[in-house]
Amino acid sequence: WASIREQPISTPRLEGYKVLFINLLHEARPAFSSAEIEAIQKFVRDGGGLFVIADHTNVYRHAERINPVLAPMGLEVTYHSALDTSPNAVSGTAWIAITNFMEHPVNQDIGMISFQPGGTMADSGAIARTSERGFGDLWDEANTGGYYGNWRYDNDPELEPKGEVPVVVAAEYGQGRVVVVGDQNIYGDAWLHFGDNFKHALNAFEW
Repeated sequence: WASIREQPISTPRLEGYKVLFINLLHEARPAFSSAEIEAIQKFVRDGGGLFVIADHTNVYRHAERINPVLAPMGLEVTYHSALDTSPNAVSGTAWIAITNFMEHPVNQDIGMISFQPGGTMADSGAIARTSERGFGDLWDEANTGGYYGNWRYDNDPELEPKGEVPVVVAAEYGQGRVVVVGDQNIYGDAWLHFGDNFKHALNAFEW
């Protein structure tokens, strides 16, 4: 493996690698250039794997930075927190247990993964969802205390999805594959071995 954090992404730099892992993007870092976006998309089209970590409500402006990369692949990170209620709430409505999985290699032998808090995706390519009691809490841009909404469902399905909301998506693009997971905490040191989080990470890399 190699870290290319301080170098521009390019086709020659990605040559010889099987997976490009993009952790949660941050507004303090430069946005991807058009050349970098094309290099990433070409890498996947030519058979590479892309594994992206997103999070809640465009935190650190990550969603608006990664969505141009994902758009041709039919995937999109939305500007919502993924919230749920009992029995899928581990604590409050934001630390949630995700048990609603579609049949997919990334979900093999997975019974439960957990977000704290995470974000949602557009419906295309969904392979894991909240429960039928879950919902997406829209980012309130006026909230200067953090990238959050108001922590409740506002009874507006046009703005806030309700029900089985996508939280992990996957797709094939050209000869390659892409997985997007809506939370950075899921694979962090503190929560990696909570539930099946660790197995889920391995499955995603292997697929």
